[in-house]
Amino acid sequence: MATKTSPKTKAPKPAAPPPPAEDPLFVELWDRFRNEAGFVPEAMELEKQKVRDEITALEARIAEKRAGLDAIDHRETAARDQLKALISARLSPDAILSAMRIEYRVRKAAAPKGSKHDAAEVIASDDKEMVFSHLDAEGLSIADLKKLTGKDGSFLLSVLKALLAEGRIVKSGERASARYHLA
Repeated sequence: MATKTSPKTKAPKPAAPPPPAEDPLFVELWDRFRNEAGFVPEAMELEKQKVRDEITALEARIAEKRAGLDAIDHRETAARDQLKALISARLSPDAILSAMRIEYRVRKAAAPKGSKHDAAEVIASDDKEMVFSHLDAEGLSIADLKKLTGKDGSFLLSVLKALLAEGRIVKSGERASARYHLA
């Protein structure tokens, strides 16, 4: 009885032909070429080991990058959870954003140059409060505020201008001798 082969079954591949008998000329030329090309077993093993070591280093680098991706996801999740907690504590929106900026070392985006907003609107309220909290009736210079806050002079000057525009502080003196007091 004849058997049918299913269409999915492939016929077995014929066995590879046996290697030809070694030709003495081939053996001689191969040995010379192998030595010149570095195909000696010791050199080949060293080259293979070098590639294995590179693969191991790349795998470690990939694992490091994957951990970095996980850290980004974790940081965002943690920030979202912290924001929810601050909202549930019923803090003001400005206080919440200020706390979040401090925690995550974020600077408020600067207003675009040529913006028609006045100085009081551009400066973040938490920055104004930070500078305002250091002022007293005797007044402080920009140099004094730099020492107290660690902020640069141009930043402090812009915050002070905003506070002056709001009428919360007053300025006495000019230029380097200027002092800023509570109104």
